[in-house]
Amino acid sequence: MAELQEYTKEQKIRMETWLVNTLQKCKDRELGVQDKRAFTYERIELVIYAAEIAEWLQIFEQDYDGVRKPAGEKPTDEDLRLTHAYGGVNEIQVLFACPLDDELTAIAMFWPWNDSEHVTLHMAFCRNNYQPPATL
Repeated sequence: MAELQEYTKEQKIRMETWLVNTLQKCKDRELGVQDKRAFTYERIELVIYAAEIAEWLQIFEQDYDGVRKPAGEKPTDEDLRLTHAYGGVNEIQVLFACPLDDELTAIAMFWPWNDSEHVTLHMAFCRNNYQPPATL
């Protein structure tokens, strides 16, 4: 998981506002959430229903100005850098990314389950200058 990061008060407010505003649109459409696993100003993890995925993706396409990495496409090195601190992204997953400012990028990842009924949604932030540790 992501290392503890230092954020300014303004960044925390911007991050929390981004997350809340996006999720409010999902709530307004009465989209279901099966489980809330994490809910902080910097990271949200929800289990949602696969039957509603098209509606979820439509909201995120608007908020994030389109899909960065669609399902079925191999992630780029930049996709992997952005998602590294939160478990990465693979070929079957969907990634959205939207720069908030010169320092932060909002990311959202949709991870489908093998049961075809659930999807884990990760919403978080990445520092634009973040470099994952080198692998051996």
